[in-house]
Amino acid sequence: MPNNIIQAFPKDFWEQEQSNIEFILTDDAPADIPFTAVKMLLFDDHKLLLTKVPRGWDIPTGHKEEGEDIAEAVKRETLEETGVVANQMIFIGYLKLIKAAQNEQNKKYPPVSAIGVFVCKDFTVSDFSEPLHEATERCFQEIDKIGEIHHSWSSLMESIMWYAYKHK
Repeated sequence: MPNNIIQAFPKDFWEQEQSNIEFILTDDAPADIPFTAVKMLLFDDHKLLLTKVPRGWDIPTGHKEEGEDIAEAVKRETLEETGVVANQMIFIGYLKLIKAAQNEQNKKYPPVSAIGVFVCKDFTVSDFSEPLHEATERCFQEIDKIGEIHHSWSSLMESIMWYAYKHK
């Protein structure tokens, strides 16, 4: 989608992290906002890859490590949580987090931070019976049913998923 076309995404509030969230649709990561984490949307036909981690079912998601760029982080997190090798991916934008109040959950993060969102265009799936580094299970779930099993699926994530599915 060209940058001059406006796409509206709902806003969200993450209660536990006490942060206001908005999705910024862009091809370029801003240099003035620190990225602390990444998310990967990986589709196979009409299904989305989910992984079961301690917080519940989720898309591959994780924190960026020191010295790692967001592309390296999302490839690593996807491999660790799913066993899937991301061969080609596209940065589609970022979740902008703005702290409403500081608490134990968000005290290590800056007042404004970002989570990079990627779509995997080409991937290699390993044997799903192999043990995983960070997750207990993984599956490709029908995209119409994600909200039924995802631990905290929101209208914001739903709209990002549908945008990615239709446009990438």
